[in-house]
Amino acid sequence: MNNEMNLGNLSPVSAKQKSTHSLSWVKLNQGLILSVVFFIFLLSIVSIVNGRMPSYFGMSMLIASSATLALAAIGQSVIVIGGGLDLSVGAIVSFSQAVLAVYITQFDLPPSLLILIAIGIGMLAGCINGFFVAAIGLQPIIVTLATMFTLQGVTLLVLPQPGGMVPDDMVSMLLDDTIMDVIPGPVTIIVIALLVWGIIKQTPLGTSIFAAGSDHQSASLVGIKVKRGIWLSYVIGGGFYGAAGAFAAAQSGAADPLIGAPMLVSTLTAVMLGGTLLSGGRGTAIGSVFGALTVISMVNLLLAFGAPDFLASGIQALVLLLAVIVNRPGAKKTESELRRFGLMLKNLGRVKSTAVNNTATFAIPGVKTWLPKTDRKFIIPAWVGFIILTGIAYAYYGEAFSFMRYADRLLVLSAFLAILVLGQGVVVMSGGFDLSVGWSVTTCGVISAMIMQGSDLSLIWTIPIVLLIGAAIGLVNGLLVSVVRLSPIVATLAIGGILQSLIMFISGGTPSGSAAPLLKWFINGKVFGSISPISIAIFVFVIFGVVLLTCTPFSRRLIATGTNAKAAFLCGVNVRSVTIMCYVISGICCALAGMLLTGFLGRASLTLGGNYLLPTVAAVAIGGTLISGGRGHYLGMFGGVLALTALQILLSGTSLPPAVRDIMLGLAVLFAVISLRDKN
Repeated sequence: MNNEMNLGNLSPVSAKQKSTHSLSWVKLNQGLILSVVFFIFLLSIVSIVNGRMPSYFGMSMLIASSATLALAAIGQSVIVIGGGLDLSVGAIVSFSQAVLAVYITQFDLPPSLLILIAIGIGMLAGCINGFFVAAIGLQPIIVTLATMFTLQGVTLLVLPQPGGMVPDDMVSMLLDDTIMDVIPGPVTIIVIALLVWGIIKQTPLGTSIFAAGSDHQSASLVGIKVKRGIWLSYVIGGGFYGAAGAFAAAQSGAADPLIGAPMLVSTLTAVMLGGTLLSGGRGTAIGSVFGALTVISMVNLLLAFGAPDFLASGIQALVLLLAVIVNRPGAKKTESELRRFGLMLKNLGRVKSTAVNNTATFAIPGVKTWLPKTDRKFIIPAWVGFIILTGIAYAYYGEAFSFMRYADRLLVLSAFLAILVLGQGVVVMSGGFDLSVGWSVTTCGVISAMIMQGSDLSLIWTIPIVLLIGAAIGLVNGLLVSVVRLSPIVATLAIGGILQSLIMFISGGTPSGSAAPLLKWFINGKVFGSISPISIAIFVFVIFGVVLLTCTPFSRRLIATGTNAKAAFLCGVNVRSVTIMCYVISGICCALAGMLLTGFLGRASLTLGGNYLLPTVAAVAIGGTLISGGRGHYLGMFGGVLALTALQILLSGTSLPPAVRDIMLGLAVLFAVISLRDKN
């Protein structure tokens, strides 16, 4: 009787435990569940629009068109789970595809070996990324950004335009049905990729990858080889990128050097939709696969409704923002808790600040003079590099070299980058990053041309309107980073995608209008015989930049925020306001540069700012700015600008292809970050 009563009492507890376990599973896998539901929802809408149910042929085509993105998304999810982020995903896919189609297929090798070679190429690229991140200790963003541009340049050297070939047996192996009319070949490829990651996940290596993303320091203390896990996460991710490149080559029968260019936003969207935390430590590969299917289904839905192709990037960017916001973990401490903690320490006499309010200024070493002694060793290398490159140019051109013409051309070409570097520099000094620079410049440049319409009088309202647009772009970036607390990389990358679709929609794909004659003269005209007006104006801008970053209360708050945001907040600095102001400054600089570039070219173009992202990062890094924030001087940044512009002028006088510039910039960024990093 007692046993029966005990069993009866235990049954509700057991049911409650099962219910709790089920709820816990649902909570942990809510991203995967939502991605599956969203995919089914989109598939249903496409079916309704097309007026027919999904067929085997339709589903196999959908999976085939999604497989490249799905494989790349699996690789990205592995890296994100390990606490990293890979901006070079598209470049590695393009590189492995190009090498495979141009060189490897010349040998009569079995298709399975060709695929393994492509995977090996991707793993080698991932190994390089992992080495600099795990072994050298550099930030993933700067390493993978440098790798992205370097590999893009190498890929264009290997294959300047679409071409090459892929053997028919490799195409059949990857695309033909595994079981006729039952299992499509791409499904088999994706399942194999999922099984490979599933096996790795159950090994000590998988444990170290998850531990590295969850809590790096705690995992190291308990003996887990975290650095090895981080390094190999990039190697594994690169392998999946290589597989994606092989599949893309088989799908098209050839190689396209630019096929990976739009994949960064797509892979991040797929990974976030699949429930992987951007902060690392949690995620599933199958969720990323369904995320990839969802992304492609969104594109198909847009096409079904007759929407233009360029809207896809904006829709993906919006979905990326929403997915990151939904999946982000809750903050462990609110700002009010931090403020109470700071006041408590102050009462104990452990915090000594001159003021605990929004106008706090405190004694930070090295900001009392316009050129602190501690900063000189980081500033001088950029200027030394500039002098060396100028000497090489003099030796190369010989008697044809005119110092006045060279100096004027140098200052004109460097003016746009010098303006952009101030914006990117303050963002980096605050501990952030602005990847929306390119499309911000393009957006503001195109809008300025549309407003000016070749009229000098229109400059009166064009200048303030465009500067306000730039400030608004920066404000949105700043709010997403500081208030919504999104990663600066994801926030600015998504805003860039939205701006891309927006300006394509506004311009209809073909920008109209032209620059005002006065603006053209300001950049291309001459005063005092042979000096461009902008060459004089840039000196005024440099003085403004130096004063802003060294002699103002904003500069002290900026350094404090970039050094340690929590400590700065506890000392009374309004960290949110400082962060927002940094992005607003960056947006205004993008607007100003966009207008000036429009004046330089005489008209606007959709490629106006496309080549300025890496140079801004390179100039900031070469100028001695600490990429993790808290250190920087505009004199160093301007020295980096002059060095890069001198390099550009030197290369323009040679027969080297433009791709070499990207390679040299990528390598220069890595070298500068390694040599000028904080040894502490």
